Amino acid sequence: MIGGLGISALSGGGGGLVAGPLHRYWRSNKTNGAAGGNTHMELSVKDGFGAAVTITSGMLSQSGLSSFNASQLVDGNNATGGFNTDSAGIGSYLQIDFGAGNEKDLHSWNYRTNGALTAIWDIEYSDDAMSWTKVYIGLNTGGGAANYIATW
Repeated sequence: MIGGLGISALSGGGGGLVAGPLHRYWRSNKTNGAAGGNTHMELSVKDGFGAAVTITSGMLSQSGLSSFNASQLVDGNNATGGFNTDSAGIGSYLQIDFGAGNEKDLHSWNYRTNGALTAIWDIEYSDDAMSWTKVYIGLNTGGGAANYIATW
């Protein structure tokens, strides 16, 4: 630990920090209005070391997302849909709760989509699920079927 912040290591070649404070809750918060669109197929996240962090369906919750299926969002299958944003307005969100004692320091959020979605997301963390801090602003998943990755 460095400076009591939960920082556990420094990067090998670049000399910069690769891990920082740990947080229980992480979410993508929609910042644009409802519009037609396609489905978010998969969600994956990585920590400050670039390692994949396991997400289970039981860790996921949402507000305002249509056709939400948590297990399909994390099943590793790009042919199954996790949710769509057809009616999702400003403030709709997808949230991960890693649980007490299992906090994470994320540095990457990846949505796999199947079409030209109209959704713009801010990525945020919280320690109490009430007060949120933005780490990434403006992840736009509106460019067709692809992986959309926010890295901070």
